[in-house]
Amino acid sequence: MDKRTVLRFAVLLCLLSVFCCYSGQVYGLKSDSKYDNQIVISWANARPIRNTIYGMNYWSWMRYGRSQPDLEGTEAQAAALRLNILRIGGWNGDKQFPEDLTTADVDRFVSYCRSVGAQPVFQVSILGGDLEEAAGWVDYCNRQKGYDIRYWSIGNEPEFYSHRKPPDITGYTVWSYIKDFKRYVKAMKDVDPTIKILGPEVTPVYEGSGWLEPFLQECGDLVDIVTIHRYELPPNKCTIENALNSRNVRTAIQKARATIDRICGPGKPLALTETNVSWDGNPEHINEKKYPASPGTFFAGLWAADTLGTALEEDLWTISFWCLKEYWRLGFLDFDTNKPRPAYYAVYMFTNHFGSELLPVVSVPKGFSVYASRRVDHKTVLIIINKTKTGRGFKVSFTDAPIPIPERPYFFPAYSITCLVVPAEEGKIDSWVYDQSLADEGKPPRYTNF
Repeated sequence: MDKRTVLRFAVLLCLLSVFCCYSGQVYGLKSDSKYDNQIVISWANARPIRNTIYGMNYWSWMRYGRSQPDLEGTEAQAAALRLNILRIGGWNGDKQFPEDLTTADVDRFVSYCRSVGAQPVFQVSILGGDLEEAAGWVDYCNRQKGYDIRYWSIGNEPEFYSHRKPPDITGYTVWSYIKDFKRYVKAMKDVDPTIKILGPEVTPVYEGSGWLEPFLQECGDLVDIVTIHRYELPPNKCTIENALNSRNVRTAIQKARATIDRICGPGKPLALTETNVSWDGNPEHINEKKYPASPGTFFAGLWAADTLGTALEEDLWTISFWCLKEYWRLGFLDFDTNKPRPAYYAVYMFTNHFGSELLPVVSVPKGFSVYASRRVDHKTVLIIINKTKTGRGFKVSFTDAPIPIPERPYFFPAYSITCLVVPAEEGKIDSWVYDQSLADEGKPPRYTNF
């Protein structure tokens, strides 16, 4: 063999080793001799996933003096998310500030929901309206237009009505809301008794901490779906460590559910109808270098993935993130370009690949979150979130499957979301990986199969 041939062979070996290392680090397969710990998924005790789980808030539908609503032209991006629920609500909608909600706005909202395949949730106003207006909206939507909107909520975060400066309503208490809620429900159901009522739309960890129990004691027989809001962190607490602590949201959900079950009995659905990593997405208040998990960042995307997975495991009726698009950084789409932000891709990996039945996760390595499902084609879908700053490899194994699923090793990059679609028998695995480098480049999750 001459020197030129030897050199070519050496270069080929070098390139091959680099490629194998790269594909292993990003996509999964490496030598299993280094992978001692395991991710274990059970096929036993699968539970159906609710067909209302994937939600989003339809904001901003207001113009704020601009020529068109912010959501104009975002139908394709919203449709790609395969949402189940779209909620028109929030403080501006409740206050009807700076614009009143018009029939044209409602027509656009219903048209938007239909174009993206989502069911509407309509919030009627306490601050900027009254019960006659609420009943009028039910009449307009379900009698006059035939929209058949099933889900209606009353007011928005009423615990804050007296706490804002200036107050929206002076001296408004939980008992004020209970009185209003009862009157609104009667007026609205007099028009259409088949509608489902959501409430109280409070934030239990803040001023709403004392509202849920008396509301349920007085209105538990009137409310069909109990709704709470949760904004995870103050803007000056949006660190990576804080954002990736999924125990906090799980504890809050379990606490709310325990209260519901104790007062109303088991079975009444619980929904998270507003949530984001923080309530303050004002670009002037965001310091990504100091608080790298601020709204709109990659780590806010990791938070969204982990929170959605938690909502699935806790069997929420829906988790509706705030929001599709707005001037602030809370929107899942960029205000100027409509390009998806990291949280959009985090939710996309669930809505486009996750199955219809949730599977128990038996073993999870420290620093990881793992969510598992089964599809109708009997493939297993895993969402694995590496919440550590080190790439790590693990074997993934399955128990109780009717046909044994081969155990395989995978590598999960540092701070990443990985989606694996695993066939029931030997075959290629579909993989999507999303990490900081892709987010920095504005790219979607990277796909491969192996």
